This record gives sequence, structure tokens and C-alpha cells, in this order.
Amino acid sequence: MTEEIESHLKMAIAERVARGQSPSDARTSAIREFGNVPLIADVVRNQWGWLRMELLIHDVRYALRQLRKSPGFTFTVVITLALGIGANTAIFTLVHGILLRSLPVNDPSRLYRIGDKGDCCYYSNYQNENGDFDFFSYDLYLHLKKSAPEFEQLAAVEAGGNSYSVRKGGAPAKPMRSEYVSGNYFATLGVGAYAGRLLNEDDDMPGAPPAILLSYQTWQADFAADPAIVGTTM
Repeated sequence: MTEEIESHLKMAIAERVARGQSPSDARTSAIREFGNVPLIADVVRNQWGWLRMELLIHDVRYALRQLRKSPGFTFTVVITLALGIGANTAIFTLVHGILLRSLPVNDPSRLYRIGDKGDCCYYSNYQNENGDFDFFSYDLYLHLKKSAPEFEQLAAVEAGGNSYSVRKGGAPAKPMRSEYVSGNYFATLGVGAYAGRLLNEDDDMPGAPPAILLSYQTWQADFAADPAIVGTTM
């Protein structure tokens, strides 16, 4: 910037010398017309953002000196900021995981839950506080499936789930959370299988052998991602 200002002054001086002024008079006249050089430099630096950056650096240095003088106050400030940032991060992570992140299905915007309320998991009876039945019998599910052409697919899932004692081979049994679903459950969600096969509507037929589908997380955590588990009996 200094070179730029000096270049403008040199051009102005050269013009005046060419018109017959002496070099000293030409420089005095050029500076008078150009204006207050330090003030112009500050204005240009402010427009370019340098002054704001320098002020910020000065403020940061001053703040660091003050914090160094008061270690107790500094410790309190740091702990307060850490707690505030940690709490906000935890809340955002929770909101993102529950509200913002899309469901892990093929087309979540076209997925609907049948029921008048978002109630779930009645353990004493099948009615909510207003007397409505929010649980559906299997026969009613089959009836809705046949008589609701508005839906491309209609799947059933057990509300709440259960914990079953599961044992594979000679390994000790362990409790695992599970839930019954209809054979077209994964086809309705548009979810594929990483290995093996998905459930299908043949698994809903009377007399069909029970079929188990493991989640990817369960396969990794509880069965060491063993690919040989596909087709085994539990």
C-alpha cells in the first residue's frame, strides 16, 4: 500500500514538473492535493480489512495478558466455555440423530405409521387413555393389507419388542432385543441384506420354520462379523 501511494505521488509530481514546476514545489503541491497521507493509508487499510484484523489481534493479545494475570478467573472461564460447548454439542448430536437425520430406509418421505396417535407399548391392555385401540390384531392387519390399495405395501411390526435368550452352538446364551415383523417388512422399507436373505411373505405362511434376521450392528458386535453365521440355527 505504501508503494501504491508513493507511485501516485510520483506520477502527480512528474506531471507538475512537466508543466514547469520545480521538483520541490511539485512535490509540495502534489502532497497538498493528494491529502493527508497517513489518514488516507488508515482509510484504505480499513477498507481492505487490515485495520480490523490488527485491532482483533491487539484485542486478543490484551485478553490473553489479562487472563494470564488472573489464573483463577481464567480457569472459571475455560470450564464455563467447555461445559457450554459440550452441552450444546450433546444437544445438537441428539437432535441430529433423532430429528434431522433421515431414517435408514429407501424413501422415508413415503413412509407412514397407521394409528391415530404416536402411542406405543401398552403392557397392561391394548387401549390408550381415550379408549382407542392403537394395537392391531394380525387378522386386522391382513384385512387392511388386502383392502387398502392406497398403500403400495403394508407391513406389520411388533410394538416395543422383546428380549429373548439367544444361544448359538455351544456358546452361552445371551439376552438380545428382538421384535416380530411381517415377511414384507424389509421390502416395505426398501432395505437390502448385507449377507444371506431377507424375510419374505413365505415366512408368514402357517407351518413355515421360524426365521431370524440379524441387524448389521448385532452381527458385528455379538457375532464378530462371522460370515458363516448365515444359514445356521439358533
